[in-house]
Amino acid sequence: MLGAAAAAAALVALGRSSAKRSESWHNNNKAQHKERLQKIKKKYSKRFNDEEVEILKNIKKKISDKNSKISCIKCPECGNEFRLIYINEIELDVCVRCVSFWFDNGELKKFSGLASDIPSRELTSRKSKYKCPICKVDMVEHVFTKPHNLLVDHCKEHGVYLENKELDRVIEIS
Repeated sequence: MLGAAAAAAALVALGRSSAKRSESWHNNNKAQHKERLQKIKKKYSKRFNDEEVEILKNIKKKISDKNSKISCIKCPECGNEFRLIYINEIELDVCVRCVSFWFDNGELKKFSGLASDIPSRELTSRKSKYKCPICKVDMVEHVFTKPHNLLVDHCKEHGVYLENKELDRVIEIS
């Protein structure tokens, strides 16, 4: 019996030391995570100028508006209905689930101030995994502009689809 009691006491002691190591590891990782978030926040704030930050804040505010109109097209990524928001006099279709955007032909050019919707159309392209939300034909993935390696999905007939965070990259590039 003494052996069983000693074994049980050893297991309890082992459990306590394991719990202490686990708590220590968790606290250490929590601090590292907090530090990493601060670095990302600092990098993000330097990445955009004040005007670009305001545009992104305005877009986020409008995306969260529950009263925005429903678009007649659906997100090619998740099938959710697009909602309509207005940014700089441009009507954008946005998926509130994916936080992705549909730009009709010419709108991305107007929004970005670049020469065309796809400034580097001659660069490498490949078949997209998405279909155009209007004509349901496979889109083409284009390098948006070099040297940024941003790939955007494009329907020659109808427009450009930007996945989550790609609009941030377009704003950063333009």
